[in-house]
Amino acid sequence: MSDTDQETSVLERAFAIMEVDPPASFDDDSPKANYAKNRYQLAIDLTLEGYDWSDARRVAGLAKLASLPAGETADPELTDAWALPDDLVRMRHVYDGKEFRWRKDGRVLLSEPRDTMMIRYTHREIRVKFMPASFREVAAHHLAVLLSPKYVKSKTKKQEVKSDLRDAIAAAQIFDQHTASAERIDDREYVDWAEEAVCG
Repeated sequence: MSDTDQETSVLERAFAIMEVDPPASFDDDSPKANYAKNRYQLAIDLTLEGYDWSDARRVAGLAKLASLPAGETADPELTDAWALPDDLVRMRHVYDGKEFRWRKDGRVLLSEPRDTMMIRYTHREIRVKFMPASFREVAAHHLAVLLSPKYVKSKTKKQEVKSDLRDAIAAAQIFDQHTASAERIDDREYVDWAEEAVCG
């Protein structure tokens, strides 16, 4: 299937979740299609932000900045500044991050003096057709939640749409657990990210 076909499948699934007739595609120039198209990327970004997806994971060494961007004031306690990747959606881990102080400020990572800096992060440069079905399912549920205030009249159904999102996230979490060893690789305590994504 093409990228457009997969995007259309996410669109159709979102409307099916709401039990509302879908537009033919994002490009059929109908009010429904335009409204959904304007919220599609947000649904994808929410899905990416919500979890450290194995299919959207990158490790990168950061370049040290000679100076901060214009208008930014240097932190006297965190004197090194590192440029974060342009495709970063959410930073997941700073390697050796327990050995020094650091802080993310906008698109810059500040730290105590270091020779090198390496991070793991979720990136935006995905192709939906190459993402697992569980990702597309969560994205469709996020899109349904974003669209439901306009297209779902019943309060009960709106709550059901939100509850279905929680279930989809939990199922995707179980699926993706099998792509890495069971122990967390960032030394953090386990957090129920499905609960975080819906309620946090």
